[in-house]
This record gives sequence, C-alpha cells and structure tokens, in this order.
Amino acid sequence: MTVVNVTNNIKKKLLESNFSTRFLDNCLNSKFLSIELQDERIVGACFVGGMLNHSGIEIAEELRGKGIGKKLLSEIIDESKKRKFSYLTGVFKPSNTNSVKLHMNLGFVPLFTF
Repeated sequence: MTVVNVTNNIKKKLLESNFSTRFLDNCLNSKFLSIELQDERIVGACFVGGMLNHSGIEIAEELRGKGIGKKLLSEIIDESKKRKFSYLTGVFKPSNTNSVKLHMNLGFVPLFTF
C-alpha cells in the first residue's frame, strides 16, 4: 500500500479497475489516494478530495474482509495529518455496517446522514 498523487499513470490504472463509476469520479478528482496493487492492478483505493476533505474507499469484492480497507484508510488519515488537514469527512452508506465499523474504529465521529 502506498499514498500517491493522481497522475496520468494512476488515472489509467484506475480506469482499468472494476470500481464503481461514482467512486472512480471521486478518485480521479481527489487530492491524493492510498492504493493497494496486485499484479500492477489497483485492487483497493481510498481517496481524499473536495472542499470537505471527504474520503471514500472501495476494494475489489474478492479481497474484502482481509484488512485492506483498514490499512488504506489508516494511510489516508496519516497522510492527511502530514498535510496538516484539520479534519476529514467519511462518506459511506449507513447500511454498510462494515464501513461504519471501520470508520468508527479509526476515530470518525458520526455527525449526520442523508
């Protein structure tokens, strides 16, 4: 896992992945990413972007539940601290209990839901 800026090479690799369209749009327009590579393919990514420093995460279905999400999000948190961000916001579906638990375990505090 590594933190990367969104270069043309990273954009190309993201577009070759099987991530959802909305997630890809956020990744392609993010400030930076934490990615997991497998055989030169991005199989997991976590982004930070937008005015609210929102973060989102997606992992290839076959690799979910293996701790990749925790590592990716932890890297994003560490990098955000290095860049002196004063806050991060998490964006996830409240029905995604795994994501809720992950964010809560890493210190996110629920403020509101849509």
